[in-house]
Amino acid sequence: MDDFSRYTWIVLLKTKGDVRTHVQNFVFLIENQFNLSIKCIRSDNGLEFLQKEFFASKGILHQTSCVYTPQQNGRVERKHQHILNVARALMFQSHLPKPYWSYAVKHAVYLINRTPSPIIDNKTPFEILHKHNPDFSILKVFGCLSYASTNLPRQKFDVRAKRGVFLGYQTGTKGYLILDLNNKDIFVSRNVLFNEKVFPFTKINSPPQPINTQPITFSQPTPLDNSRFDYIRPNFQPTNNQPLPSSHTSPLASLPSPHSPLSHTQPSPSSAQDSSHSSPLPNHSVAPIARIFPLLTSLTMSVTLVRVMQSLLQPHPTNLLQRYLILFMTLLIILVFPFLFSLSHEFVI
Repeated sequence: MDDFSRYTWIVLLKTKGDVRTHVQNFVFLIENQFNLSIKCIRSDNGLEFLQKEFFASKGILHQTSCVYTPQQNGRVERKHQHILNVARALMFQSHLPKPYWSYAVKHAVYLINRTPSPIIDNKTPFEILHKHNPDFSILKVFGCLSYASTNLPRQKFDVRAKRGVFLGYQTGTKGYLILDLNNKDIFVSRNVLFNEKVFPFTKINSPPQPINTQPITFSQPTPLDNSRFDYIRPNFQPTNNQPLPSSHTSPLASLPSPHSPLSHTQPSPSSAQDSSHSSPLPNHSVAPIARIFPLLTSLTMSVTLVRVMQSLLQPHPTNLLQRYLILFMTLLIILVFPFLFSLSHEFVI
C-alpha cells in the first residue's frame, strides 16, 4: 500500500517463499511505470522480508515493527481489515462458494482503489496515483448473471452466448472474468451482457425448504343445536276468538290498518272486562340445568363411593386411623345420598 495515495496492490501467494521474488518485481514496476523510486519499506519481522542486499543496492530503507506490536504498522493492519470486510460483503451478496474467495478479495481491492476517501480530500487513490479519474462505466455488480458471446466455431442453430457469473476484471486486459455455469471454466470475454439484479448462486446455495407430506383432513361441520337457546319458552294458550299462529303468517298481518274502520273504534266493555280477568303469568319450562341436576348428583356420589371402596380394598392401609376415617366417610355418603337425591327431585318438580 502506498502511504501517500493509499493505493493498494495485492498479490496472492501459495507459499511465503515467493515473497522475495514479488517484492523485487514490485520495486522494478514502480520505477518503470511511475518514474519514481521507493524510499522506504515498512513491514513486520517476517523473515521473508529480510532482503538486506537488495534493499542496500536500491537505497531503500527497511523499517520493521517491534515483536507483537502490530499497532506500529497500523495503517496496513487496518487496510487488511477493510479488504476482508468488503470481500466478505461481496461473498454474502453473490452467494459464491468459498473456493472463489480469491476473486472476491481482488475485486474488493479494485473497488477500494476507486472509492473516494475523506482522508485524501475526498479523492480516490486511483486519481492521486494516476493523475486522472477512473472509468466508472465499466463497474458491474460482483457475482451477477452474465451472458458472454461465444467465439468458438458454431453452427447456425447453436447458442450465441454462455450463461455465467461475473468474477471481476483481468489485469492488463480489457475484458471481464466470467465463470461458466455449465462446465465451471473461467474465461475472459469482452462482449458480455449483465443482469445485475440476478445472482445465480443464490438458488443453488440456499437450503431446501421442508415439504409438508402430511395429508390434509377436513372435519365435518357440527349441526347447530337449537335447544341450547330455548332456556325459557312461554306456554301459548289460544282463546276461542284467537287463531293459532302459523309459520306462514307474518306478524304484521294481525295489526289493524290505519285506514281500517276498526282503527278509530273504542274498545267494547266486554273486551275490557275480559282483559281485566286475564289469566296470570304463563308458566315457564324448567331450565336445562335443573333437569340434569339429579343426574349430576348421582354421578358425583357414585364416583366418590367407588374411590372410597378402592381405598378400603387396599391390602396394607397406612394406619388404623385411616381405616376408621374411610369407614366413617362411607357411612356418611350412604346416609346423605338419599336425602340429597330427594331434595334435588323436589327442586326440579
